[in-house]
Amino acid sequence: MRHLTFKTYSGEIYRTTWHIIKTMPAFLLTIIVIFAIVDLSSIVLAMVSASENNEIYKAIESARNENWVIQIIDIYVTGIVFIKINRLLFLNEQNKFLDPDGYKALHRYVKLNFLYLLICLVITLGLFIIALLLTGSHLSKPQIYIVSLIAFGCSGYIFIRLALLFPAIALGSNIALRAAWQNSSPHFWNLFRIMAGIIASIILCTLAVFYIFEEIFQKLTPVGQIFASIPVRAIYITLTTVIFSVTAGWLYRHFACELIPLTQSGALQKETT
Repeated sequence: MRHLTFKTYSGEIYRTTWHIIKTMPAFLLTIIVIFAIVDLSSIVLAMVSASENNEIYKAIESARNENWVIQIIDIYVTGIVFIKINRLLFLNEQNKFLDPDGYKALHRYVKLNFLYLLICLVITLGLFIIALLLTGSHLSKPQIYIVSLIAFGCSGYIFIRLALLFPAIALGSNIALRAAWQNSSPHFWNLFRIMAGIIASIILCTLAVFYIFEEIFQKLTPVGQIFASIPVRAIYITLTTVIFSVTAGWLYRHFACELIPLTQSGALQKETT
């Protein structure tokens, strides 16, 4: 395989992202509306439950970031986007939503997400237990940061090793953890480099957009800022989901070997051999 520069793979990924946006605008607008409705519902419930005005903002942040119901809904909705995009790219499915095979893939996608979260939780708890046993019954702030950083690194490593399984599931594979782990072994640094490059570009774009909107938002009242953030947040989540979905598909196309025979994409198998 040829050496991949940032310009090469980022150009291909963002061109494909633009193609997806032009191909399914109605679908993506629907997803934006769903994200906005979910966010609005959580905000309204948080504002109603807050006993005092100064607690409203804390309640809203908690509802957005710590509400498990909202997070589960987000996993399902992003899963629909992820599966729809990859099935369009590889199987050329033109359905407005998901077909029966797509819904089966969605259930596996959600299961894999929860399995990954469980693995991360076990790793984090295990590291903190080990740290407590080594240092005594108390951890200082620097020690907590160090353990958290190690846990984050372990979680990121496992995610990269399993990353190709997500598009494989979208294309009909079972949750083949061993095959995904073996498949990613010789490609780990390529996967890491490409993911890091795309994430860095998204962060830079996010900072630029934040800088542009900051001045506009400062002119609004606090309540106005909250409600103005709803469509911005919905669009941002949808676009980043599209970019990550396309990135995962691109990585799958270039690096999946053992996973391809497990999917429905016979045409893709011919294309990559």
